[in-house]
Amino acid sequence: SELHAQAAADGSTDGSTDEETNRTRARALFREGVDHVEARDLAAAATAFEAALGFHDAPSIRFNLASALFELDRFTAAYPHLVQLQETAELEAVMARSVRRMLDRSTARIGRLTIRASGSIDEVSLDGEVLPADQEVTPVEPGSHVVEGRVADEVAVRREVAVAAGERAIVDLTLVRIEEAQDPLPIVETPSRVGRRVGIIAAVVAVVAAGVVLGVVLAGGEVEGQCDLNPGRLRW
Repeated sequence: SELHAQAAADGSTDGSTDEETNRTRARALFREGVDHVEARDLAAAATAFEAALGFHDAPSIRFNLASALFELDRFTAAYPHLVQLQETAELEAVMARSVRRMLDRSTARIGRLTIRASGSIDEVSLDGEVLPADQEVTPVEPGSHVVEGRVADEVAVRREVAVAAGERAIVDLTLVRIEEAQDPLPIVETPSRVGRRVGIIAAVVAVVAAGVVLGVVLAGGEVEGQCDLNPGRLRW
């Protein structure tokens, strides 16, 4: 397969020391990642590219990270990077085609969960990991997963959902407050306020759509390219 890397955006132009320091660190880590690619150590390359991305977000770095993860069959890890790259307008045509191909193949090998929380749910977690509030689609390994919705520090609803490779499940966690008066009859003497009971109803709806499984084609080759944030095209 191919790793493509395009010119990194210049980002901030204020010349701040912190920005320049971060770019310098990112560039060094990017070169380290390229060296690992040349040595056919893709795990080390992915680690270096991920560290570089932490210092400076550039399409070239993100693409090489996604490509290394894809070649390592770490499709759930590659997926969010590929989705973000697909939404990047400045990608060159060749890179955009590679992103689309890797995204299609990754999607066929992972499960996807869309978790919708409403009502009084404060926090949603998947397999014990808290999910970002703005995360729309969560890539998961095929199999069973536990989704929990929390109100304050208590688990209000807990459900298990099974997702197969290429499938997408939509989990709707809904909390509905039902107020019920204990004594609906009028009180003539010594009226007192009766406490209300709050019931919580949780509904989970999973909609699964079958996907098409595509094969992964791996190709050999040599590694060529410059070792900076604008390396041109890297091959293996």
